[in-house]
Amino acid sequence: MPFSKDELRAVFQDALMVSPYTNLDHFIGNHVGGEHFWVNLQPFLLHRGYRLRPRFHSDWTAPWSQGDTVNFDIYEFEEALSLMRGINLLDAIRISDGAKVVLKRIETWRDELPIAQYLSSPDMQRDPRNHTVPILDILLLPDDDEHALLVMPQLLLFDELPFRRLDEFVDALRQYFEVCGALHVRSELIAKDETLPHQQDHGPLERLDLEDLANLTIYLPFYPNG
Repeated sequence: MPFSKDELRAVFQDALMVSPYTNLDHFIGNHVGGEHFWVNLQPFLLHRGYRLRPRFHSDWTAPWSQGDTVNFDIYEFEEALSLMRGINLLDAIRISDGAKVVLKRIETWRDELPIAQYLSSPDMQRDPRNHTVPILDILLLPDDDEHALLVMPQLLLFDELPFRRLDEFVDALRQYFEVCGALHVRSELIAKDETLPHQQDHGPLERLDLEDLANLTIYLPFYPNG
């Protein structure tokens, strides 16, 4: 029988002796911070074929409260990992094949969406200079025209594993510069296309600035050679 939230409140100070970095809402099993966005979206995502971790279900109860005694070492449980202040990234499982994916919440008014679509287009995917992470799916959100979700494969951060040799570091830089160079060349070709009206806005590549390039870093994994 799970312990009630009132019972968990009563032993919270004892829990702090074991898990000093938790807070009351977290300990008693409330959703915190940016989690509410994903909890509300969970039925929609399930309908679209993406399964979130149990913590992001509306009927979730804290597993450390479900034994004969309360387990104060809550970080023994994966479900103790919360978003806290985060809201824009969450892992999920694609139900059709069990693949691990990442959902990224973006603002639709920014250039990030058309740039990501362009980088994942068949033409760009065939370009050997394109080392960006592919966009697997784009989910338009119900009752929210200002945001959308990009679905990408789940990967390690480029610096999660240390560079072992100098040539690995050099190869990483080469890959980053290659994709930036490919974008620059293609934007130059678009700008010089005389079949297009000179003043026409030809798309996100002509508007690519330093802020847009910074947003692209999440799409740039490192594939070490050898």
